[in-house]
Amino acid sequence: MSSLTYSIYFTQPANHYVEVEIRWENFEQPASGLVYFKMPVWTPGSYLLREYARNVEKFAAWANDSQALEARKQRKNTWEIKLLPHQNWLKVTYRVYSFEVSVRNNFVDEAHALIVGANTFMYIEGFQHQPAQLEVKLPPQWTKIETALSEVAPHRFYVPDFDTLIDSPLELGNAFGIDFEVAGIPHRHVLYGLSEKQIDAPKLCQDTMDIVLAAQRFFGENPCERYLFVTHFLYENRGGLEHKNCTILQHTRDEFKTEEGYLDYLSLVAHEYFHVWNIKRLRPTPLGPFDYEQENYTTLLWQVEGFTSYYEKLILHKAKLIDEEAYLATLSKKINHIENQPGIQVQSIAEASWDAWIKAYRPNENSPNSSISYYTKGAVVAMMLDAFIIRHSQAQHSLDTVMQQMYQKYYKELDRPFTEEELKKALEDAAQKSMDDFFKDYIHGTQNIDYQAFIEPLGLALKIQQEKEEKTRPEIGFSIQKNKVIFVKRGSPAERDGLNVGDTLLAINGEVREDFSDLLSRVVVSENLTLSLQRDGLMKEINICADQAKTQERTLTLLPQLTKAQQKNQDKFFRRNTDTI
Repeated sequence: MSSLTYSIYFTQPANHYVEVEIRWENFEQPASGLVYFKMPVWTPGSYLLREYARNVEKFAAWANDSQALEARKQRKNTWEIKLLPHQNWLKVTYRVYSFEVSVRNNFVDEAHALIVGANTFMYIEGFQHQPAQLEVKLPPQWTKIETALSEVAPHRFYVPDFDTLIDSPLELGNAFGIDFEVAGIPHRHVLYGLSEKQIDAPKLCQDTMDIVLAAQRFFGENPCERYLFVTHFLYENRGGLEHKNCTILQHTRDEFKTEEGYLDYLSLVAHEYFHVWNIKRLRPTPLGPFDYEQENYTTLLWQVEGFTSYYEKLILHKAKLIDEEAYLATLSKKINHIENQPGIQVQSIAEASWDAWIKAYRPNENSPNSSISYYTKGAVVAMMLDAFIIRHSQAQHSLDTVMQQMYQKYYKELDRPFTEEELKKALEDAAQKSMDDFFKDYIHGTQNIDYQAFIEPLGLALKIQQEKEEKTRPEIGFSIQKNKVIFVKRGSPAERDGLNVGDTLLAINGEVREDFSDLLSRVVVSENLTLSLQRDGLMKEINICADQAKTQERTLTLLPQLTKAQQKNQDKFFRRNTDTI
C-alpha cells in the first residue's frame, strides 16, 4: 500500500522561505511512466486565481536521496516527472517564497509563520484522495505548532485527503494560546501580535463561548471535534478566512484595544464561526469538491457570505453582546452602504457572485460605480427574506427555518451541495409564497428596494434624513489622496464636468495647497470651483459646480404603536423569548 508524506522546514525563516518535501512510497507506477505534480491556483473561500505557483522555486525530483529525475514544468502550475523503470519511490523538493500579509497567503519571518495549504502543497494528479501525513520541522527558536489537524506523533499529523490539507492552515512560532471548552468541545484562541498583558483572556473566552453557543443552538449541533481561532494583530489589515475546523483572522491591534474595535473583532469571530455550518458543510454547487486549477463559478456567494454577514449580527445580539438598538444600527449601516453606491443600479448580487473571480478581489477606481458587494447587499437581502418569511408565515417561520432545514437535508442527509433552485424552493416552502418576483427583482435584477413594504409588517420604519437638512449637503463627487484623484462618482458634477481618476490637483480657485481635503470639506451647494490640475504631464483647468447631495442617510427605527400581528412578527424578527437565534 502506497504512503504519502509532506514535510515542511525552514532553513532561514528570516528570508521568508518555507522548504517543502513530498515523499511517495510503494506506489504503482503509471503505464506512461509519467507523474504530474500540481499547485493550486486559488484557495477555497477567496475567489481569485492567486497563481500560487509563482512563488515556487527549485523544483526537483529524486528516484532516491541522490539520483535526480527528469522534471519539467508543463504548465503554469504543473510539473511532469519521468520515472525510471520499475520505480516505486519518489521524492519531490521545492521552496516557496512566503511574504504576503493576508489570511490567504503564506507569511514567514524570523518571528512566526502562517502556512496556507494552497500556497504550499502540491497534489499528485489522480491521487488527491490518498491519505497522507504532514511532518513539521520547526526552527530551534520556535516551540509551537497550531493546527486543526490530528497529531499522530510529535510534530506529525494525519491528513485524510488533499482537500483537508488545503483546509488546514498552520500557525508556527511562539504565539500564546488560550484554551476553553464549549458544550464539551475544545476550543482554542491563538493570538499573535499582542502580549498576554494586552488581552483580557477571561473576557475574550467568555464572549467567544457565548458566540459559539448561539451558533450551536441555531443549528442544533456542533459538527467539530475541536476548533481553532488563530488571530494576527497587525498595524493594519482586517479579514478572515473560514476553514472546516478553524479560522485565520487578522485585526488591527490598536482598534482591538477600543470598545468599538473589540466588538468589530467579535463580529469577525461570529462571521467566521457561522461558516462552520454555512459553506464548510451546507454549501452551494460547485463549492466542494473543489477544482483547484480553475474558477469554480456560482451565483450564490450572496447566500454564502451575505447570509453569514446577516447572522453574525444576530449571533452577537443573541449572545447579549449588542442590544436591539445596536442591532438595528448595524442593519441601517448596511442599507446606507449599498444605497449610496452607484453600482447597486448596475450589478445584481447574482452577477456579483459570478464575477467575484474578476471583480470582487480586483477592485479599481471605477468599482463603486459598477459593482456591488455580495457581502453587504447579500446581508440586506437576507434581512428582506427574513421579513418576507416572517410576514407570510404569520411568524411561524423565519430565515432560520430555511437554514436549519437545508443543513439537515443537504449536509446531514444527502451530503451534497445545493442549487439555486433548491434554495429558492426552501424559501418558498417556509413562506408559503412564490419567490419568482423576489429573485427576478433582487437576486438577478437591480430593482429599487421598497424597504417599507418589507419592514412595516415587523413594526419597523426606515427614517430618511429630513429634506431640509438634505438641501444643505453638497456633492462634488470625487475623492483625493495626496491631491491625486482616486475616485470619480458616477452621475456627479465631477464626472459631468470631465474630472478623471489620476488627475493631480495643483490649485482650487487659484489657491495652492499641499492638501486640499480641508478646503473641499467646506464646499457648499452651488459653489463654483475652478480646478487647476495636471493630467499626463499637461496643465488643464476644469470648472465644477457643487450639486445638492443625492445621498441619503436611512435609519431603521421601531414604530411607537404596534398591532398584534406586528408585535408577533417583531418578536420573531428579534428572536425574543427563545434560546435560539
